Amino acid sequence: MGDLLARTDRALARVETPLNLIGGVFVLGLAALGVAQVVMRSVFGMPILGYVDVIEQGTAVFAFLGLAFTQRAGGHIRMEILIQALPRPALWRVEVFNTLFAGMVVTLLLPGAWQYFYRAWSIGDSTMSVGLPTWPSKLLVFVSLGLLLVRLIVQLWGFSRLAVRPEADPVAVPLPANAAEVAAGEVNLIRQERHK
Repeated sequence: MGDLLARTDRALARVETPLNLIGGVFVLGLAALGVAQVVMRSVFGMPILGYVDVIEQGTAVFAFLGLAFTQRAGGHIRMEILIQALPRPALWRVEVFNTLFAGMVVTLLLPGAWQYFYRAWSIGDSTMSVGLPTWPSKLLVFVSLGLLLVRLIVQLWGFSRLAVRPEADPVAVPLPANAAEVAAGEVNLIRQERHK
């Protein structure tokens, strides 16, 4: 069971990681576009045509593409101090509840995200300034939420396995790091940077 879970986790990670990388590249691209906009407007008095439209549509890319990756890494905002105080068996049961709740919320959001995309696609919705179609970014929201739901199902499987068998090795679940471990990791990172 753990082997199938691990293979499923790895297969899903092969989709999540490149999407997260694409989101990161979009952040960099939009930042460069922002710098170009400032230079063009302040130095040449010529703002970039459609700048706001591109930013509006591009925001969906970096805001949503990394959702499942961040969930896999345990990077979403949580009350770690409370969770870390729990013994492992209780921790896994709480994580089952949290993951199940998050999965239900995402499941409720998916139909609305689909309708939002479908409406924009069917009426040919576009941005105000340069007429960029809005449906690609809206479809991206739906796809990203769907991928997040799949990640949550895999994590629910992993946490449920641990809730039943607390002695098992954690697979496909983010492990809570205590504050001391996080601080030590940051100190080591700073030391490595200084020695370069």
